[in-house]
Amino acid sequence: MEQLQEFYFNENEVRTKLQNNEVWFCLKDVCSILEIKNHKDVVSRLNQKGVDITDTLTNGGMQKVTFINESNLYKVIFQSRKPQAEKFTDWVTSEVLPAIRKTGRYEIPKTPMDAIKLMIEAQEQTNERVEKIDYRVKDLEDNKLLNPGEYNYISRVVKKKVRQVKIELNMNLNQKQTSQIYHAINRDLNCFIGIKTRSQFKAKDFDKAIEFIENWELSYTDKKIIEKTNDK
Repeated sequence: MEQLQEFYFNENEVRTKLQNNEVWFCLKDVCSILEIKNHKDVVSRLNQKGVDITDTLTNGGMQKVTFINESNLYKVIFQSRKPQAEKFTDWVTSEVLPAIRKTGRYEIPKTPMDAIKLMIEAQEQTNERVEKIDYRVKDLEDNKLLNPGEYNYISRVVKKKVRQVKIELNMNLNQKQTSQIYHAINRDLNCFIGIKTRSQFKAKDFDKAIEFIENWELSYTDKKIIEKTNDK
């Protein structure tokens, strides 16, 4: 049997439990507050990984009671159009959850200073979650590969640069000599970005790559190699 914590929203009891450091809410109590008639019908619309049926001691004796995790709690709230739904959400997120996560239980602030401390702690926890989300988003952005459009655009810019170099050389270049220019620019570009193949390009390097290509110049050594290259 789970040890429960009870608290009240506008005199309505809501039973909670801590499971793996996560707060779970009694579905029946939540539905009662939100005026959702049959809480059993709600279960089928929830993520079943966030639903737990627990043997619980009630006024009617030991009974099976359904608890839901925080994610499912919000899904239930969104299903209600009652005006108290928004107030209930604010109350849970700004007062109850921070208190439970901080102390392992729900405590009503006894003094104005306790209330201020609770608000500060709630804000600190919110800031920490936002920072973690920002870090994950940045990590995803930094490691995102080029999309097909960006990949093809780089190829077009390279091709344009090769045509420009051929004009500047003022030579009747054969296919092998033209390929040598492509080889040189792609080699230098990969070295500049720090990759081995074009498929490893990341989206964050797109603008840098374009600027490099547009300013790239054929080296003296590569020019001499091209001059000696022929179709034979």
